[in-house]
Amino acid sequence: MTDDIPVTQPGAARCPQGDSWEDIVADDTRPLPAFLARESYQYLGSEPLASARYTSEAFFEAEKERMWPQVWQYAARDEDMPNPGDYVVYNNVGRSFLIVRQDDGSVRAFYNACRHRGRQLRSEGGSASEFRCSFHGWTYNTDGTIKDIPCRWDFPSVTDEDAKLDELSAGRWDGYIFVRESATGPTLEEFLDPLPTFFKRWPHEECYTVVNVGKIIHANWKATSEAFMETYHAPETHPQLKKFVGDINAFYGMWGDNVNLDLTPFARPHRWWTLHNNHSRTSSMNTSNTMGAKARRWAATFPKARLPGAPWRQSPVNAIRR
Repeated sequence: MTDDIPVTQPGAARCPQGDSWEDIVADDTRPLPAFLARESYQYLGSEPLASARYTSEAFFEAEKERMWPQVWQYAARDEDMPNPGDYVVYNNVGRSFLIVRQDDGSVRAFYNACRHRGRQLRSEGGSASEFRCSFHGWTYNTDGTIKDIPCRWDFPSVTDEDAKLDELSAGRWDGYIFVRESATGPTLEEFLDPLPTFFKRWPHEECYTVVNVGKIIHANWKATSEAFMETYHAPETHPQLKKFVGDINAFYGMWGDNVNLDLTPFARPHRWWTLHNNHSRTSSMNTSNTMGAKARRWAATFPKARLPGAPWRQSPVNAIRR
């Protein structure tokens, strides 16, 4: 079965059936932006990864201590907390954070733990004028400063500076709110580069979230995330997509240090569908195919972005224009 597959250099293999992404770009009547058309693939090896990366408790603990604190994590949208005092509780890998809208409209993030005994201050989002610990009553302003310590006379060594909530980095881009524990490292703009340039054509700041859908999956976070980083699974898992998604034409690339992309054409049927339904490539693009036309319009208007964050915050972002 594999004798007719040509031998290629590592990373150069391509499906022998169907047009490549480059062919589709060249055939398009409307020129694509240069950053979508240029080659950005990098061969990073094809050796199998050790399964321990997905099953080892020690490896997971190392990620918790050495990776997650260093990366910007998508925690909320602006519309989740539009007014001063509104806050969101963001949890990930055993840590809990309060993201709070300030009086001047900015956003700050704090560890969701009282400085006295570490009790969690809030379990879910809402709006507040203060955060009062339900253990001993230590109370904080929404900017993290201490407001009241009951029996303050009994804490002569505790200054207001000592008692304020521990703060972490917070950043905003195009309506998205990010947090990072580490005080050092790339800025949010540097970390996301070049996504801000990409999405100038599709500004998500003009959009709003229709619904957040989450599901708990008892699996390693990488296994669940990687399922959305490739289209190889589409014909078997989503056979209904064969009519209008060209999964074998997908292009994978790398943008900078933190961004990878999967460009998959819509209104371009899977090669199997073309062969078994006697559709030519041209007829399959006919706009009389209502589903294909809608899919193409959707893909052009609402591209997806997968932003780093806790598993419940890692669903592809489908924002709707206001």
